Amino acid sequence: MKSISSVLSAAALFLTVSCGDSLGDLGSLVGNYVHNFSNQWEVIKGKPTGLFFFNVSNVDSTKGTGNLDINENTPGETFLLKGTFDNLKVSIHYLTDDERKAIDGVDSNGALAGTAYSGLLDTLRKPVILRMVNTADGTDSLVLKQGF
Repeated sequence: MKSISSVLSAAALFLTVSCGDSLGDLGSLVGNYVHNFSNQWEVIKGKPTGLFFFNVSNVDSTKGTGNLDINENTPGETFLLKGTFDNLKVSIHYLTDDERKAIDGVDSNGALAGTAYSGLLDTLRKPVILRMVNTADGTDSLVLKQGF
C-alpha cells in the first residue's frame, strides 16, 4: 500500500499538469491592466491650465489597450485631445487646428495644438498620477492627478 503523502503528491502533480492546458489564453492575461480613467484630472505640472476629462473607447481588456477622447476645459475654452493606452503606458496629443475644425467647426485648438505627450500611469500613488513628457521637447512635461 502506498503512503498517503505519495498519493497526495501524485494527485497534486496531476492537477497541476491537467489545469495548465485548460487555462488556454488566460495565462496571457496576467500583467494586463485597464485603468478607470473616469473623473476629472487636475494639472499638477505643465503648460495646460484646465481640467482634463477622459472618455475611454475601443477597450481590449485581454490586451490592456484602448483609445482616449479627452477634453481640457478651461474657464474660457475647451481643447480636444486624443490618445491611447497600453496597460500603464499612455500617449495623448492635442488635435491640430485642422483636425479640430473637421470635428466641430472650431478654427483653433489653442496654443498646444499638435503637441503630443507620452508617459506612464503611477498607480502606486493615491490619487493616481499620470506622468508624461512632450515627445518633441524633453524639457516639457505634463503631470496630471486623477480626481480632487
